[in-house]
Amino acid sequence: MTFYLDRKLAIRHLPPEYEQKEWKKVREDTIRFLYERKKVMDHPQLALQEFQPYPGMFLDADLEERIIKTNELLKQKYQTESDEQGVRECEKTIAMTAENRWARIDTRKWLRQLTTHWQEVTAAAGGIEILK
Repeated sequence: MTFYLDRKLAIRHLPPEYEQKEWKKVREDTIRFLYERKKVMDHPQLALQEFQPYPGMFLDADLEERIIKTNELLKQKYQTESDEQGVRECEKTIAMTAENRWARIDTRKWLRQLTTHWQEVTAAAGGIEILK
């Protein structure tokens, strides 16, 4: 059946219910944005302006400050709720942000290594008859 786009067609996406702690969502965003910013910085032909408004607004020089302030506020919330795990996880994200191990990654080299490794894995998988 051929399906053609129709501007009157509306699709409603109802993802399944998924419970995730706020600290975990913030940490995942932290990792994603620190790494994404590093990739942009490692490629001089890319300009941050090209990524505005999203995700560019989260890749600017104030990223670490935003992350730390957000985690401090979230940590206060968890302290009020006596959620010790939430407090510890916010502190871990703050420390991780201050360390920023992604700043030391050579993203071009890392991606080349990943590509080589992936090619080796897929070649080995082909040898055990995993279909393309």
